[in-house]
Amino acid sequence: MGCDRATTLTTDKGMGMERIEADVAVIGSGVGGMCAAALLAHGGYRTIVLEGLSFPGGRYSCIDYKGYRIATGGHMVNHGKDDPIVQTLVEVDAPVIEVKDFNVPIKYRIAGKDLELEGKGGLKRIVDAASRNEAETNAVMAAMYTAMRKQEPSDELSLKDWLHQVTDNTGIHNIFQCQAAAFTGVNAHDFPAGEFVRFLRTYGRLRGTVVPKGTGRAIIEAMGTAIEGKRGQVLTTTRASEILVQDGVAKGVIAERKGKKLHIEATVVISNVGPRKTIELAGRQNFEEGYLNRVAEDVKPSAAMDYIIVSDRPLLDSLLFTPEAQRTESWSPTSLFWPEEAPEGKHVIEGYAAPLSTEDYDPREEYEVFLQDLKQEFPMFEECGGRILLARQFCGDWPVNRCYQGYDPPQETPITFLYNVGDGVKPSGWVGASGAAMSGRWVAEEVKQRLRPTNGIR
Repeated sequence: MGCDRATTLTTDKGMGMERIEADVAVIGSGVGGMCAAALLAHGGYRTIVLEGLSFPGGRYSCIDYKGYRIATGGHMVNHGKDDPIVQTLVEVDAPVIEVKDFNVPIKYRIAGKDLELEGKGGLKRIVDAASRNEAETNAVMAAMYTAMRKQEPSDELSLKDWLHQVTDNTGIHNIFQCQAAAFTGVNAHDFPAGEFVRFLRTYGRLRGTVVPKGTGRAIIEAMGTAIEGKRGQVLTTTRASEILVQDGVAKGVIAERKGKKLHIEATVVISNVGPRKTIELAGRQNFEEGYLNRVAEDVKPSAAMDYIIVSDRPLLDSLLFTPEAQRTESWSPTSLFWPEEAPEGKHVIEGYAAPLSTEDYDPREEYEVFLQDLKQEFPMFEECGGRILLARQFCGDWPVNRCYQGYDPPQETPITFLYNVGDGVKPSGWVGASGAAMSGRWVAEEVKQRLRPTNGIR
């Protein structure tokens, strides 16, 4: 993807360095960066995207593995036509991609019964199944009504501590733990209570989840086509090594591609590699102490494991949450939507689990716990020809999210014309890829307000 439109710049040492002039340089081709780049390129801004990997998209793409197409991260668009990802595709006239409605039930397995969440009174049915009596159910639902409709709980309280004010029932706590960890990779004891409520509001008012063919890769490729159709560039195997800053203003990026250095002179730099990495690239000396302290204290990546399970016979016909499992929060039947993304006759489900501490855990121990969960939830696993195709960790530089939900710093940095986008700077209430896309849309709008376009790379 992308073709070179560069001129040569001779450095002081006499070494050749390719030079590209642009209005906007985007570091990283995750969904946040690609949304911002596509919107700005469509608006006439000379835009270049730099991606260190050999393919665009990062944790919003897919790989081919042993005959299976496996998502590198998320594989659904949570809010359908109202999702910021879809809105961006439409606004930039990107190629149409194939999607299917997420039309399988959402169930919670409690006391051996699978209860549907959807429909009127769905949450109450699930809470009631875990409650000790009717009064406890009513107390939990009343607290939720107050939090959603009248007064949000404080972010000074964790979701776990807030819920503890209502009930000490472990079964009910596990239901909310499932929701928190499955959607964000953050456990209830680390999730600000107010932010959890804002997430529920956002998730509840936008419906119509869809599953794109080719997972996120189809979306990223469509955005890439839109960028290049406006004379922008998406350069893979191109790793940024420095964000250039002069007198508190971003001036461009130094990168390396195929053994050659690139000097991208840009008026705006948008970083999709997380606030911590952005500071490293731009130099700590260029940031004020307050911002450095906030990023150091608040920006922590959330970790989780996922397990790709294949079988000869289907094991699951719903998106299943398992509050009573030791660790595994959710199971998704990914091949139910696009069977052709697996070998003929094979069925795929994805199990997702967050460790009790995302900062200190043993992956081997977590795997053993998962095996116990698998045996408990799917006793017919071996009889159905089941096997574990792939066990993965999402952590460090490849996390679930680059910042815990509710702790995200703003997209704007103290350096003029340097912005962060992605899942390290999600707007409040937004999670995952949708949150990353929202951050990209905000930055694109901010750039449009502050800078006139010059129409095309030169």
